[in-house]
Amino acid sequence: MNELGVSLRSETRVYEAEDPDDPLHAGRNHVDSKYDIWVKKNLSEILTVTVSGRYRIRKTESAYDWVTDLKSFYQLQFWCKMEWDLIYDRY
Repeated sequence: MNELGVSLRSETRVYEAEDPDDPLHAGRNHVDSKYDIWVKKNLSEILTVTVSGRYRIRKTESAYDWVTDLKSFYQLQFWCKMEWDLIYDRY
């Protein structure tokens, strides 16, 4: 293993709808948290592989339960990236 990384991030969003009768946005807010981890390995001088994952949680608050249920979620993602260090000279 050549590199190990961890990232934590939390974002808060508050909506200010122009129309108070807009139940999807009026008075709604959410906290979106993301937890990332990755491992990078150099397999050779020109080939690198990175495996990463993310766990994401969005918790929504609204006066309407259906909006809270619609906009809140949990998500798990995984990626695998392969990089080749190639030289291309165009004359």
